[in-house]
Amino acid sequence: MKASKPTLIIRILLTALILSGVANQTSAGMVPDLVVMMKKDVDTASPHAIDAALLKRLELIAGVPLTFVGQTRTHAQILSITGWVTLEQAEAATHRLGELEGVLWAELEAEPIRKPAAQSMTEEPPVILEFLVKLKDDRLEVPPDQGLLEKLSKAIGQPLSYSRNTTVARVLTLDKAVTQSQASVIEQALESLSEVLYADPLQWAKKQTIVPNDPHFYGQWHLYDAMTSAGGANVQAAWTITKGTPNIGIGVIDTGALFSHPDLERALGSNHPRMKERGWDLISDPTNARDGDGRDAYAGDEGDWTPAVCLGSINTDTSPSSWHGSHMTGIVAATTNNHQGVAGINFKAKVVPVRVLGACGGSFDDVNDGIYWAVGGKDVPGTRPNRNKIEVLSMSLGVDVPCSDSDQAAIDYALSRGVTVVVAGGNSTIDMKQSTPAGCRGVIAVSAVGPTGDLAYYSNFGKIVSIASPGGQTRWSIMNEAGTVIDSKHILSFGIYAPVNLSLERPDPNAMGYAWYQGTSIATPVVSGIVSLMLSLDRHHRLTPQKIKDIIQGTARPFPLTTIQLVQNAKTQVVEETEVPSRCGSSLKGLCGPGIIDAEAAVKAVLDIER
Repeated sequence: MKASKPTLIIRILLTALILSGVANQTSAGMVPDLVVMMKKDVDTASPHAIDAALLKRLELIAGVPLTFVGQTRTHAQILSITGWVTLEQAEAATHRLGELEGVLWAELEAEPIRKPAAQSMTEEPPVILEFLVKLKDDRLEVPPDQGLLEKLSKAIGQPLSYSRNTTVARVLTLDKAVTQSQASVIEQALESLSEVLYADPLQWAKKQTIVPNDPHFYGQWHLYDAMTSAGGANVQAAWTITKGTPNIGIGVIDTGALFSHPDLERALGSNHPRMKERGWDLISDPTNARDGDGRDAYAGDEGDWTPAVCLGSINTDTSPSSWHGSHMTGIVAATTNNHQGVAGINFKAKVVPVRVLGACGGSFDDVNDGIYWAVGGKDVPGTRPNRNKIEVLSMSLGVDVPCSDSDQAAIDYALSRGVTVVVAGGNSTIDMKQSTPAGCRGVIAVSAVGPTGDLAYYSNFGKIVSIASPGGQTRWSIMNEAGTVIDSKHILSFGIYAPVNLSLERPDPNAMGYAWYQGTSIATPVVSGIVSLMLSLDRHHRLTPQKIKDIIQGTARPFPLTTIQLVQNAKTQVVEETEVPSRCGSSLKGLCGPGIIDAEAAVKAVLDIER
């Protein structure tokens, strides 16, 4: 007689019992190891098995059976929960142990701690260059043993060199950067050696954003990203990677600087009573210099208000002092996070002012001598050597003539000294090759964009433009519906706000303030400041002026395809914003430069080189 098939109810019960057993077994098997950090085990010299009496005490308090497995590399106790225990019971046991006196923390691992990490098959970029290695019984006051370094290098298959000490360990540097997955393999290889307690790949920690406490920061659109301001240079994002270093010197060749301006004292060094004021006055003509002599050691701005007669020529366009050099200095390196004024691009850099522009502008023999003096290595008449090494020259000046041989020679000398030269492209709406020093070879020639990201109405352009940068645009044309200009509108906050003196002629110590300016002059120190941020990451001195230029151009943000035009409605007479094609994307395509400078992308590119 055949055995009858189980009834439906019996099959359901059998299935339920089987599933119940599987569920209980899986639940117990999935309970992770319990890791307990005892206060007494912090910073101990070497791992050791847990005391049997302590383990028994922990087991009683936890209320679950515990077995000692080992220690982490920082000497926390790894305890396996044995028997059939649910995850909820394990979590309760962990909570009880965490409240025990003498326990710093107790946690369940997300997975058994002894299980090796899965290796990703996805292609990764090389991002790890250094490891933080703690050696057993290491005496940090003496250099690491060379034989041990060779053993570590052999274990990972590439050279490891000693870099520096931290408080408790040593930083060792790979010969070349590796991916996160490769770093994990190296980490395991190093930690398998008896001499190594742990070896951690060094990561770069970043905040999400940096918001300075300077009250006018919120009006500094040139520091914002493209989402906030289409013409911004994305400097704020770059600050999460670097805020600069005091080892980077920036030469500002201009009208001099206001050493007593409170937002410039740090950058100029004048807030240190024992420090001599930096820079040099290279103006040869005493009348143009307004200080009663020719070249001298004081690069303070004496005021560049324009007289009626300038160097024998009739000049009817008299103007007040601009304090131009101080405005440029402030854009580069105004004191940041001082609850005052504005934020500078480089929080820490030192500025060396080189005064070449006076009452009537500046002679190019003075300008070129200013270059020679700033970069060092030559005996410049009327000066003593510059004792402050500079890596960047920022030149917000020029004239609408092609680059001369003497101009090019001075630029070439600066480049030969490893100094990056950043120059204003000019404000005459002409081809930039007709302007000097922008037309000189080897420079970073800067065009200017406004807050919409399109070329500013005044900016020079052309195929030789190296990069576009925020320079401001305070004047906006108002069109009628037929496209004819019928009026103009001034929006000051669309300029760049930076330090000046509010006096119309000579500097007034009680009139230190700020002003909105626009121009390729203004766009230039934005680039110079970003270059200085790039150099602050160049620990291995791999950046040359040409490499810096290549990076800036290669990481530039594309120009927006559209911009804003102000059009007056014929019926309502209301001026409205109308979206139109941008000039850099249409009529001037290819003539504005490769794009808008992006500080974050540029400094990240330097990190890639370093790794």
